[in-house]
Amino acid sequence: MSAHHGTYSASKQNSSGVCSECEERSTVRRKLLFFERLMYVDGQTPVNCLMTARLRGSLSHEALRQALDKVQARHPLLRATVDDRGKHPCFVFSSTPRRIPMRIVERCSDEDWRAEVAAEWKTPFRMDSEPMLRLVWVRSEEISELLLVGHHCICDGASLIAIFREILRVADRPDVVLDSYSPFVSLGDLIPEDVLSDWKMTIKASLKAALFRVFALTIKNVLSAPTGEHYLIYWKGDPETSRALSSRCRAEGTTPYAAMCVAFMEAFCQVEGSGFKNKMMCPVNIRRFVQNLDASEMFNYAPAIALALDRDTQADFWTLAKRFKQLMSRKIDRLDAFEHLIAAEHLHASVPKLVSLLLQSSGSYDFAFSNVGRLEIADTYTTFRLEEVLGVTVALPWKNSTTLVTTQFRGEIDLAFVANDRFLPHAKGLAIKEKAIEMLTRAIGVAAQFEQVGCAGSNDNGLAAREATDREAAVARVGGRSTESPGVALRNR
Repeated sequence: MSAHHGTYSASKQNSSGVCSECEERSTVRRKLLFFERLMYVDGQTPVNCLMTARLRGSLSHEALRQALDKVQARHPLLRATVDDRGKHPCFVFSSTPRRIPMRIVERCSDEDWRAEVAAEWKTPFRMDSEPMLRLVWVRSEEISELLLVGHHCICDGASLIAIFREILRVADRPDVVLDSYSPFVSLGDLIPEDVLSDWKMTIKASLKAALFRVFALTIKNVLSAPTGEHYLIYWKGDPETSRALSSRCRAEGTTPYAAMCVAFMEAFCQVEGSGFKNKMMCPVNIRRFVQNLDASEMFNYAPAIALALDRDTQADFWTLAKRFKQLMSRKIDRLDAFEHLIAAEHLHASVPKLVSLLLQSSGSYDFAFSNVGRLEIADTYTTFRLEEVLGVTVALPWKNSTTLVTTQFRGEIDLAFVANDRFLPHAKGLAIKEKAIEMLTRAIGVAAQFEQVGCAGSNDNGLAAREATDREAAVARVGGRSTESPGVALRNR
């Protein structure tokens, strides 16, 4: 464990020397969008996203502090607090915000970061008065881990990665200029006027929202989050493994993400048996549809599409993976991002009911699986090197908080698996991960045929597949590193 957990050095004075206790708030305000409002919950429940990375070399406190200040000056949401005293919670943007907090922990081992991740999941932000981003520096002379923590109401994985990239650039070169941008203040800044004025779109969105509001009337109010501790199971494929998976997926007309989805759906089926629902939720990054948003700007709205595994018991693994990719592509192509945004804005009054539903319901899905994709971050700097990314994670307060996130950095594919041990016991989570990785191993390796893997007693009995060995196309055996971190008090397998 770490020598000490340290305290945040969040000065009340901003980089221009103005005391934020005495500042006059900016008049720029914006009502939280629906998804932001949902992640806000009650302003006290932690809903935190984390990105963790390991660096080797020399970092200075002054360089990191300057980097945080410049990043904060660039992104309006890092200068915002939340005012929930009115009918709708609003972001209030300030020109003289409090500085982004940074906490330093003295590093004693390669595993110290795990305890810090677990602690940060549970530590709320003071959203009414402080920035909704902070940095933890697990520090030693030669090796450090940086944990970037953001509240989910202002950022997603893509936002964290963009911010982290900027922090490293400025920490390496303090003269780097980060251009700022103005915050959007309404849907009209995101959605084209011809879409907003389309009466058919408006009626369709309103009807969908009305149907949900009727359903919301049946939901019992629940205020407290489920008990239990979140745990992290982390796996990283070595370069050989990741190359093998990517190469085989290209040859089979699918993607590593689709193959991992199939493997984990199969694994959930085997472990959960009759409790398997054959549904995963795939959050979609809608930045691609919103032309007014730059890829590096902070934004968090990710409508999820529901995906099920093909029940064809005669199909092999790669056929299932190809079909899964095709299904996912069709659903994303049919997704109307603007309709989602418009309809959701009719649901603000139903947010307390939806929060209650998520707190008490097991959900109609098995897990959510986010594909952050390839991380476009430089690895070599003047005085330090970014050795590895140790996952992007989120610990949701919902009853079913089982969330998988995959990224790829320097040719290595990783997987972060987070769940609550009260809902999905740690032993089950480990078993699911092991079975899924074994399936991927056999699918891209030189192993003998997949045996039939069905779920006794499940409606999807015989759901899984047989993998016919293709020795000419087979690649080297899969390796990989796998580690687990359940709860704040770390336990070994």
